[in-house]
Amino acid sequence: MSPENNSNTTYNKPKNTMGQYYLIEEIAQGGMAKIYKGLSYDAYGIKKNVVIKKILPHIAASKDFIEALVDEAKIAVNLSHGNIAQTYDLGKSGDDYFIVMEYVEGKSLSLIHKRCLANGKLIPIPILCQFMCEALNGLDYIHRKTDENGKTLNIVHRDISPQNLMVNYSGTLKIIDFGIAKSAFKGGSTDSGTLKGKFPYMSPEQARGDPIDHRSDIFSLGVIFHELLTGKRLFKAEDNRATIRNVRRAHVEPPSSIHENIPEDLDKIVIRALSKERRHRYAFASDMRDDLLKFSAKNFSDFKSSDIVDFLANIFEKDEKNQKEIQDSKTPVQILEHTTSALNHEKQLEKTDHVKLPSNLKEFFLDDMEADEEPQISTDEDINKEEKSIETDSKESGLSDYILNYFKKLQILYNKNRIVFLGISAGIILLLALALTKPWQKEKTDLTAGLGKTAELLIITEPADIHIYLDNKLIGVGSPMTLKNLKPNEDISIRAEHEGFSPQTENMALNSGEFRNLKISMSPLKKSIYTLSITSNPTGATIFLNDKEASLKTPATINNLEVNKHYSLGLYLEGYKFWSKDIETKENETQNFEVQLELNYGSLYVMTQPSGALILLNGTPAGQAPIEMDKLEPHKVYRLEAWLEGYKAYYQDIEFDAGKRKEMHLRLEKEENLPEKETTPSE
Repeated sequence: MSPENNSNTTYNKPKNTMGQYYLIEEIAQGGMAKIYKGLSYDAYGIKKNVVIKKILPHIAASKDFIEALVDEAKIAVNLSHGNIAQTYDLGKSGDDYFIVMEYVEGKSLSLIHKRCLANGKLIPIPILCQFMCEALNGLDYIHRKTDENGKTLNIVHRDISPQNLMVNYSGTLKIIDFGIAKSAFKGGSTDSGTLKGKFPYMSPEQARGDPIDHRSDIFSLGVIFHELLTGKRLFKAEDNRATIRNVRRAHVEPPSSIHENIPEDLDKIVIRALSKERRHRYAFASDMRDDLLKFSAKNFSDFKSSDIVDFLANIFEKDEKNQKEIQDSKTPVQILEHTTSALNHEKQLEKTDHVKLPSNLKEFFLDDMEADEEPQISTDEDINKEEKSIETDSKESGLSDYILNYFKKLQILYNKNRIVFLGISAGIILLLALALTKPWQKEKTDLTAGLGKTAELLIITEPADIHIYLDNKLIGVGSPMTLKNLKPNEDISIRAEHEGFSPQTENMALNSGEFRNLKISMSPLKKSIYTLSITSNPTGATIFLNDKEASLKTPATINNLEVNKHYSLGLYLEGYKFWSKDIETKENETQNFEVQLELNYGSLYVMTQPSGALILLNGTPAGQAPIEMDKLEPHKVYRLEAWLEGYKAYYQDIEFDAGKRKEMHLRLEKEENLPEKETTPSE
């Protein structure tokens, strides 16, 4: 709901929030999260663009996922480097979890490459070398990151791809998305047996499901470097199986075999980064960066960083919006200091207000209106405060609307008959001078006598997205809000309203020149209650309400549910079928449920001879044999596949009984006329 347009008050405050942040527009949505462009406001109204990664409710209901989310945030908030997109906060708004990250004004390396290909070109080698150096700077930082005791955290990004390398319009590259990054935060090494990341950019050891280290990221960046130099995909094939096979083989031709103009020295750098055996790769990202810097200094000594800005402006010249952003990027933008992390304040997470996601993005910002006799609410617009103050005090000193309108009539008269105007205007000016000076009221002579004697009021509310009224007129939605140019020593009434809360009114009078803080904490309305009692056999099932975990296990009693509402009640216990039922709450009623849970999931253990085969279920890689797979639905047919280099692929359709475990020992057959499988040397 937009404020009434019944005053000339100005304000500019978004009203759709996520905790202390404001949502502007949805950027993207995946299977696990929605990505928004947002704003961060402090208590003084200073704003900053941010990216808000909001976890979808059905994903946030998983405790395991939330633990992984916290792990991601713990990694990311400790990283601060010019070539890494900063993560500011992990927060919780109601039942919604979200991560707040730096908003990078620019394009992904993937999009830049595609735009060049569309123009029949490739990214120029000196510019591409600079991009790679900056990516290596960021990787070297995260790979060497230590804790407060100086112990290396062993962070591996694991998903280095062109989509996760952003270039801003000033030409700086930043690494984004630490969604599957791993570190030593939990005291362990990176996972083995599970494939995570984008297949075409995996390292051979990552594609085999082996434990990985920081050299896997170097290989991934080498793949990107090779593809951008040649304009050809390196390992990507017609399906995932063929792609993984290509990655495991890691057979790479030098870039110059595709484009002869690529120098031999650059070939050597790329091929070393793409060595199949990681012991032959660069030991650290900084080693590869140093070689690239030497190469660039030798071959492109006249390269300037401004060349990147010109390059971006050229390839995106048809995009007017981007052109404006490129111009704006020439003025440095101060990056917001790291906000108070919700990771260390769990109580704060629980108190953050829950609000709805945006339904109409056009209503995020309210139109500006001219300031008149009503107090002015401060915004981030460029307003001439002195001019506004003089205008206000002019009205206070007796300059009526009648006289202001009279000036307009004088201008019309002047245009029609200048001679008549000269005579009439002389008399009018004399009358105006007497009216304004009022020698019998000398204390009101100076039009600027009231300057500096108004009052200000800063309003902070809890919850934040409330409707604020001044003397029964709606003046804005959202907190914090500053009222300026309030008349001193006059009674004013501030009223706060919010659905589901008791309205609250504060009456006051401010002294001349006073600045006062007003904190309004609203109390929820007392509601009729409904009680739910639920038990299960077996006990210990996790309770879900509206597809969200209620942090309770059976048997349990849930009190104070809102009445006359529909709820979806669910129970989950590992190894049993998910139970659900739709219920409607009625006033002062207690409802009991006794649920007999049904066995559900089966499990599968697969061992192959030889070991190390990649196991797939219904075309999705599950990991490397030997492997244990659980949560398999009963009476559902799965397509099991086993792939191993040099051996025939194995296929079988299998079906599971509820709660049962199957073991399969597969002996793979060698492909004809092929040498035996190469043994991976120890490191």
